[in-house]
Amino acid sequence: VRRDGWALRHVSDALKADRDVVMAAVEQNGWALSAAAEALKADKQIALAAVQQDGMALEYVAPELAADKEVVVAAVQSHSWALQFAAADAKANKDIILAAVQHDGVALNFAGQEMAADKGIVLAAVKQNAVARNFAAPALQEDPDVLRAAGVAE
Repeated sequence: VRRDGWALRHVSDALKADRDVVMAAVEQNGWALSAAAEALKADKQIALAAVQQDGMALEYVAPELAADKEVVVAAVQSHSWALQFAAADAKANKDIILAAVQHDGVALNFAGQEMAADKGIVLAAVKQNAVARNFAAPALQEDPDVLRAAGVAE
């Protein structure tokens, strides 16, 4: 698993529950977390290693870690679209959403409604990627400041 973390899928249940084996696997391939024993999906260090290697591994972390700010920020900094796998509370956390949209504005698509209606968040998102305007709350899509930030208006 050190050379191919994805090989964790083919090992015994005992090895899937071995912290050292799983850590080696997720450090090589974050998606290997999907094959780990449930208890290890709730291990914060393993979850962090997995999402740092590939943010999309957030899909496989235990629910309480999908709400953990440190884990979710690490995931969205690796792959901003990982936000889709975050818990609802995380999708409503301004710090998390800002980290995601600064990396890729289109991540606004996965934010909570309140965040899509936050002008500061929307401005950060459209400055990074003008397409993010499509995911803003309707009232902000035509806002002059948002239009300018998106390069649509002068």
